[in-house]
Amino acid sequence: ADAGIPATICASACQALSGLVGGGATSGSWTTAGDGIFDNVNILNATYCPGTNDISGGSVTLTLTTNDPVGPCPAVSNNIVISFDPVAIANAGVDSVICAGSTYTLSGSVSGSASSGSWTTSGDGTFNNANLLNATYTPGPNDILMGSVTLTLTTNDPVGPCLAVSATMTLTINAPATVNAGAAGSVCADSVYTLSGTIGGTATSATWSTAGNGTFGNANA
Repeated sequence: ADAGIPATICASACQALSGLVGGGATSGSWTTAGDGIFDNVNILNATYCPGTNDISGGSVTLTLTTNDPVGPCPAVSNNIVISFDPVAIANAGVDSVICAGSTYTLSGSVSGSASSGSWTTSGDGTFNNANLLNATYTPGPNDILMGSVTLTLTTNDPVGPCLAVSATMTLTINAPATVNAGAAGSVCADSVYTLSGTIGGTATSATWSTAGNGTFGNANA
């Protein structure tokens, strides 16, 4: 029995095995010392997918055992060790909302086999330093016009079989509220004055106040 050569794979992957049997043996079957699963334990080129205990332990021993041949020779076994590299993990932070004209300080993080990360944008804004996990993003004109932008954090490509990974967050950009109280006016002292205020941007309502002691018909109109 030959279980194959040791291998190192990414913890998120499965391993295709390449066992061999010979001599008086005509078949073989696989067993594991861990908690992963085989697609079919009775085929020599079975695929093994690691379990959580396999991954946390860093490796697992798989055993290929031949059938018991006819005659005096017993079944034999051979082992192979599969080792696991931790996957890279990226976290771009939670989705957030800012007012147009403001900047946003990101709160990205990387872990697993990743040691660094860099930011990219779907829009036209800029980072003060795209290689900082807590970079500051300044939205561009198109970002503000569209009302949101997607920011992506991508890890470095770790040494070993695991690949770089990415995560995204959405930054919503609200237009600032605007207000116009209207042009200055004058009235006779015994008259009332009809105001002509306007609001815009993200404002949906407004209220009037006075520096004097007069009254409004409806301060919310």
